[in-house]
Amino acid sequence: MTISHPAPTDARVEERAAVDAATFAAEIALRDAPIVLRGQVAHWASVRAAAGGDRATAAYLTGLGDGGKPMEVLIGGPAFGGKFFYRGDNLEGFNFHREKAPLGVLLSELLRLSDVPEAERHILYANAATAPEHLPGWAAANPLDLPMGGATPRLWIGNGSQTATHYDGSTNLACVVAGERRFTLFPPDQVGNLYLG
Repeated sequence: MTISHPAPTDARVEERAAVDAATFAAEIALRDAPIVLRGQVAHWASVRAAAGGDRATAAYLTGLGDGGKPMEVLIGGPAFGGKFFYRGDNLEGFNFHREKAPLGVLLSELLRLSDVPEAERHILYANAATAPEHLPGWAAANPLDLPMGGATPRLWIGNGSQTATHYDGSTNLACVVAGERRFTLFPPDQVGNLYLG
C-alpha cells in the first residue's frame, strides 16, 4: 500500500479587492479554487458597527435579533482549548454540551467572558444560525450584492473556537464582519487521506 504525502507548500490563496456582481459571476463563481475578496462587505452596517469594538458589535446584533428564535450554542469548558470534537479515545459523545439561548443572552455572555482570564474562559459557539430565523433584520441591513443563487445567510458567533476538519457540500462565501477566521484548505485530491467522520 502506498500513501501519498504531499510536501507542505507555501502556496497562498489568491486575494483580490472587492468585485461587482458581473465580475463575480464571470470570473469567480464557477472557479474551482478559493479566493479572498478583501473589503467585499465593507459597506455593510454590521462591518461599520464592528469597527467600534465588541460592545458596539453586540449592540448592533442585538438590535437585529429582536423577535428572532433562540440559537443553539455549543459550550466547552476552559480545559478543552476551543476544539469542539469527540470526547475521549473511544470517540463516545462530545467534549461540549448544547444549550438554546436568545441572541442577547449569548452576546452578553460573550462580552462577560472577554474579561475572564483565558485559562478560565468557557468557549461559546453558535454555528450556522440561519439569519432569517435568528436575526430577522440581517439581510435587509447587510445586503449581499453578489449572485449566490438564493443562498440563506448563516451566522457564526463565538469566542476562540476551532472547528475540526470537515467537508462542506455546498459552495461557501464566508464574510467576516468582526474578529477573524482562519481556514485550512485541503486539495480535493487529498480527500482519500482524510478521515471526515
